[in-house]
Amino acid sequence: MADFVTNSDDIFDALAVTLARFCKEVTGRKIIDGDGDVISKVEGEFIMLNQVTADQMDWAANEWVDESGNAVITHNYEVVYNLTAFRGKASNALTRILQALSLPYICDKYFPTNSPFAYSSSSTVSRQRVPLNMQTFENRATVLITFNVCVGVTDTGAFEDIERVNALLSGSR
Repeated sequence: MADFVTNSDDIFDALAVTLARFCKEVTGRKIIDGDGDVISKVEGEFIMLNQVTADQMDWAANEWVDESGNAVITHNYEVVYNLTAFRGKASNALTRILQALSLPYICDKYFPTNSPFAYSSSSTVSRQRVPLNMQTFENRATVLITFNVCVGVTDTGAFEDIERVNALLSGSR
């Protein structure tokens, strides 16, 4: 196993929590993590968040050596979330989210300049009328929201240390 330190799990988790809080404030709806192992039955209007992709871009953004002499590389990801609103005026709720993403006073509160993630783009809101049985339908709507995410990876050099010890041990025989 390669020996390196990365903050990717923390950053991806922080993005999910931040997006959920943002959607809650903008719409007032309950927010459900669709990536969880168990999704409990929800009463009333809600929005489900699902991470669809996390594509690493083909280039490293920055490389340097930290104060401990370890190599550090930042990688950029494009992370896409699918937001699905259930019940009521579902498409209006998602439209409010898209509108809020263009308002600096609220967007900057959740996605400030020094954040490791930033809003990039979104799809249009797609309405759905889903049949629940032969006579009842439920209003739903979906939208894809894309974020740019920057993740740091630090090579701690432990693998090289082991190789150096092995070389010293084999040379002393």
